[in-house]
Amino acid sequence: MLHDLTHLVLCELCARWAEGIDFNLEHYRWSAFAQFLWTNSILTSTQFDCLWDLGTSDPDQAMGRAMLFELISQPDCPGTLLERAASSQHTALARKSQHLLARRFANTPAR
Repeated sequence: MLHDLTHLVLCELCARWAEGIDFNLEHYRWSAFAQFLWTNSILTSTQFDCLWDLGTSDPDQAMGRAMLFELISQPDCPGTLLERAASSQHTALARKSQHLLARRFANTPAR
């Protein structure tokens, strides 16, 4: 079952904003992103691609990279997305994805 960013989630985020304690917008974007991943344990390739685009276009580069790291760490992350990350200009992201690709292929039985 796929869960979207629901009205309830938006209300919770708005209530946190209204408290006036945290005005860092990236914290709210991260909450919505993390909750989406948590409630959707299986994603389609299209969803992975869209979430990748979301991370690469985030105005806060550090948070965007954190989103990408979280995305490639998903057990069902498509190999094509791991390969895209492996060629990233961000060294740590490229290394992590290369490690994940190597581990995935190491667990593939020989034919």
